[in-house]
Amino acid sequence: GTGGGPVSIINNKYLSNSDFYTGAFPADFGNTVSGVFDLRMRNGNDSKFEGTAQFGFLGTELMVEGPLAKKGKTSNTSFLMGYRYSTLSIFSKLGIDIGTNAVPAYQDGFFRTHTKLKKGGTLSFWGLGGSSGVAILISNQTTPDRNIYGDNNRDQYFNTNMGVVGTTYQKSLSKKTFFKATLAQSTESQIAYHQLVFRHTEVNSSGDTVFVNDSLPDILRYKFQISKT
Repeated sequence: GTGGGPVSIINNKYLSNSDFYTGAFPADFGNTVSGVFDLRMRNGNDSKFEGTAQFGFLGTELMVEGPLAKKGKTSNTSFLMGYRYSTLSIFSKLGIDIGTNAVPAYQDGFFRTHTKLKKGGTLSFWGLGGSSGVAILISNQTTPDRNIYGDNNRDQYFNTNMGVVGTTYQKSLSKKTFFKATLAQSTESQIAYHQLVFRHTEVNSSGDTVFVNDSLPDILRYKFQISKT
């Protein structure tokens, strides 16, 4: 839980132009102290279908976008959606040694539909979410093993989850004025769980000295959850 999030849930494939304010910023960014990073999702292609697949160190992902209309007809609605899964987790499940048994497992996804309404209005439905977790297990070791993360006397589990869905309506009222309303529901959570490992050594039938677990008492357990509307 102290890695700082080396892989961001924000995927650059669905980002549009974004603004970064470090001093003064518009009044619509409330409850803000020092700065604002305004991230905007782009709309999907409204004229043709497109797709991309990627296999990389940060994740294995698939994305599709295009118009929501029958072939040959013009569409007022476009869609954009994608999904990403941890490549390191795939390697671990295939039995490939990546240098540690504490393998981060994560996945995330996003979607957006955008509809052009009559008289210049637009309506969008959008959402993104994901989950991540890592288990640093000492109790499943039968012999001394490398452990480059965590402590050597406890099993540690750490998980995070987040999700947000919403709808946005926007309409131009004049050359200098527009109306925009958004309704959204979001939730996020952090979950940690530690067990202290008490064990001793024995010599097995093969003559090797191995660890044998005695008990795994709980020494830490918490869950933080925030939901907003």
